[in-house]
This record gives sequence, C-alpha cells and structure tokens, in this order.
Amino acid sequence: MVQYSLKTEKRQGDSSKTQPYASRLREERMRVEPHQGKFCEKIGVSRNRQSFLENGERELRAEYLDLISEHGLDVGYILTGRRDGARLGVRESAMLDVFQCLDVQSQDAFLLLARRIVGDTHNPALGAALHDQGMEYRGE
Repeated sequence: MVQYSLKTEKRQGDSSKTQPYASRLREERMRVEPHQGKFCEKIGVSRNRQSFLENGERELRAEYLDLISEHGLDVGYILTGRRDGARLGVRESAMLDVFQCLDVQSQDAFLLLARRIVGDTHNPALGAALHDQGMEYRGE
C-alpha cells in the first residue's frame, strides 16, 4: 500500500517540486507555441521527449537548451526562474510574438520597414545594429 501511494504521488505530483525547471519550460514553450505537437515538429524533438521534459521526468541537456534558445525560449528563465533585463510591455511583447512567427526574409523586411518608419535606413544585412550580440553599447 505504501508503494502504491508513492507511485500515485510521483505520477500526479507537482513536477516543479522535483524538477523546478519543468513548469517554467512548459510556460516558455506555451509562450512561443501553445500546441506541443507543432513545437516538437518545429524543433525536431519527439512529443514524448518534450512531455517528459515538461513533466520533470528527464533532465535537460545542453544540446536541447541550445536548440530551444534558437527557437525563442528564454533558457535563463527556465533554469533560474529569473528573467534578465527589463520586462517587455504588452505592446512590445505582442510585436515580438509576431516577429518570431516570421521567416528570416520576412523578419528582415519587417525590420527594414520599422527602421524606415522611425527614420533609420540601416540595412540589417549590412552590419550590426545596437542590440546585436557582438555590439557593445556606447552609452554615457
């Protein structure tokens, strides 16, 4: 009877207690793609594996973390529960969500249009923008 109780608790228990990242992984996946099957197809991972990860039944590996970060998931938040930088407002978040749904060519066109609206004609294909990873911020 004790064994049955432990199995039931393990199966129905809160995965965030045993693997704190599990619920944050699911939250981030839902933010990027609410449908688990579509997300799995997009990143090339089986639905079973994703389910095991989101339920805390499997450990996260570096290769997987790298893969999901390339698809817009905040790996720092998944691992630590803290988001880096300032939070985006509702409008900025909506804009980012739309941007992330576009293919690379459409993203470039979107950036060019946005830069023209604000009067900056910088072509994304010609060089780094202020927020590119390799660029240092030269604030005062």
